[in-house]
Amino acid sequence: MLDLTGVRYIYVKDKFNSYEEYRKEYSKQLRNRDKEKKNRLIRERRKNDLEWANKVREDARKIRNIAGPTRFYLNQKITELRRRKKKGMVKTCTLTKDELFELIPKDLKCPIFKKPFKFKCHSQWNLSIDRIDNSLGYDKNNVIIVSKKANQIKSNANVEELFKVANFYKNLEKCA
Repeated sequence: MLDLTGVRYIYVKDKFNSYEEYRKEYSKQLRNRDKEKKNRLIRERRKNDLEWANKVREDARKIRNIAGPTRFYLNQKITELRRRKKKGMVKTCTLTKDELFELIPKDLKCPIFKKPFKFKCHSQWNLSIDRIDNSLGYDKNNVIIVSKKANQIKSNANVEELFKVANFYKNLEKCA
């Protein structure tokens, strides 16, 4: 086959009966060349996209294992707090899901009892949003993420557990 990609405006009578045939063949070769270049670029892009997609999937797996239940739970908690605000039970609630997610301890353990949080169950070690100063509302600077047990301990606890909670909040006040 005669390569016409570098040749322009030359009418080759040996191969073609008319100028139109020549233009058709020339255009076809250009399309094929562009198609090959486009396919090569697509293959490179797909390879890069595949690497990127695998990285995104791996990150999503990590988040799903750690943050999935917590985000769902915190979204439920914010909805519950907003309902309580409408009823007049809570003064203010300016928290967002992302702000609460930032407040979760990185090791996913209760900062008082050092026990890991449990998700997808009704457990005393589930996450709970505790107000530091109960006279104020649920604002980012006034809440801390602790276990449900630590949050409820004010009403029913033994002496050892109360001392743990008291020491934690005493240290928290010193830091503030």
